[in-house]
Amino acid sequence: MVSGGLFAQKKTTYIGGTATGWATASNWSNGIPTSKDTIIVSKNLNAISTTVGKVVVNSGVTLSIPSGVTFNVVKDMFCMLNSRVTLLIAKGTPSYLNIRQD
Repeated sequence: MVSGGLFAQKKTTYIGGTATGWATASNWSNGIPTSKDTIIVSKNLNAISTTVGKVVVNSGVTLSIPSGVTFNVVKDMFCMLNSRVTLLIAKGTPSYLNIRQD
């Protein structure tokens, strides 16, 4: 049992390389993220409709939310501000970025 409350989660970093898909376990340092996990985006990444606990976007990296995708962040979203970070939300079919502080 993991102690520390609701957000006693693992951290997993998107490292890419195997394939371009979010749902490929080998693209993540600690497995595919769940709704309680912190994800660290260290390479350009297209989000999918999913829920994660926290998001950290490293500098110089683009996190894209394609058309029709709902990307939920349950706790926090951080962007490293010492350099360029791009958050792309597609035009057209609604895309959503929901950040909720529980």
